[in-house]
Amino acid sequence: MKDCVTVWVWAAILAGALCAGGCRTAEPLERYDISRDGWTLAQGQGLWTGAAGADGLVVEVVFARHTDGRAQLQAFKEVIPLAIVQLGDGRWTVEDPLRKRRAGGVNGSGAAARFGWLQLALTLNGRPLASQWLARREEGGRFFLEDSASGERFELVLEPGS
Repeated sequence: MKDCVTVWVWAAILAGALCAGGCRTAEPLERYDISRDGWTLAQGQGLWTGAAGADGLVVEVVFARHTDGRAQLQAFKEVIPLAIVQLGDGRWTVEDPLRKRRAGGVNGSGAAARFGWLQLALTLNGRPLASQWLARREEGGRFFLEDSASGERFELVLEPGS
């Protein structure tokens, strides 16, 4: 009986250590000042649908790309921020300001696939998407992105800014 208890105690300690190492809040990337030299902006409107069959939400999107490869995407509904995504230094950060949540990881991590806003920023920045995400660009700045597994979808028209 004592050996069984010892095994369960060690299993609980190991599970706690693994969760503590894998469940941390991501350290955010430094907030970018996109008004500085080297940044190119594109902005526009789109329709974001969170899942197959759900109603879409009209959103404003501002995408900024730096000459060094960093990028930032901000999505709003009127003046309410919905998502802030930052790419840089081999890492990514996704923030949900309304729920005060943040996630992050390294480029190429499997966790990135579940964040639609991150996939949108990656593809707008010319980086590869997770395998279940399909993207299509059309003339006039029209852009489509869809998760074939969940049905999450983005339809955007972005116009170059400054």
